[in-house]
Formats: sequence, structure tokens, C-alpha cells
Amino acid sequence: MVQGQGGAIAMGWAIRIWPKVFIEAEQHAVWLREDGALIDITPHPREETETYFATDMSLEISKAGYATRINQYQIVGIGKIGQLAMNMTRAAQKRQQLLLNKNVANLSESEAIETQRLIEIMLKDDASIKRLVK
Repeated sequence: MVQGQGGAIAMGWAIRIWPKVFIEAEQHAVWLREDGALIDITPHPREETETYFATDMSLEISKAGYATRINQYQIVGIGKIGQLAMNMTRAAQKRQQLLLNKNVANLSESEAIETQRLIEIMLKDDASIKRLVK
């Protein structure tokens, strides 16, 4: 966007709320238009009710184009939802730690297997949470 439309990249945290489940802070970049507007052109995997952006210019993107910080979560779910959310977010953070500053193609075989196992945990728990939150 910046090369074609001008402006700059603004680094910060995307703050997403999954009601009754968790609040997530994800290292993120948005397009800072020349008129000062912040535009997020990234599609999002969940159906968040709202997404906020907190600018943090101390954040960097790795040379490979990846985040350099692990997502942060505040679990708000209680009971079974809270347990599933905790399990899912821990798996997400472990996966991010494996991938931090790495290209997926550079993972060892054991890292690739572990990454796939963590994805499976995340998908299973995500589906279970969605059934419970209805």
C-alpha cells in the first residue's frame, strides 16, 4: 500500500475482543495514510465485534517480515470457556515462540511437527469455544 499509495507503516498492537472469551493484543502494522488516517487492510480470522489499534513505534518487524513479539491475552471466559481459551492461547503463544523471527521453511522437522500439533489444538479449542459461546 505504501509504495503505491504513499503514507507510511504504523507499528502497534491490534486489540481484539472476543466477547466472553478473551482480549487479544497482537503485534500489528497498519497503513498510515498521508492524511493521518490509520487503515487496516489485513483480513481477520475471527468475527471480532471490534478491533482497536494502539500505536507502538518501538515495535519492529523482522527482516523476514514477521512479528518480533508474542501476542498477549487476557482471558475473560469463565468455567469451560475460560479453560478452553487458556489452552488455546497457550498453544498460540508456543507456536509463535517457535516461529519468532523464522521463516516457516527454516523450521526443523521436530519444530514443524510441533507447530502442526499446536495448530490442531488451537483449531479444536476454537471450535469448542464457538459451540459454547453461541
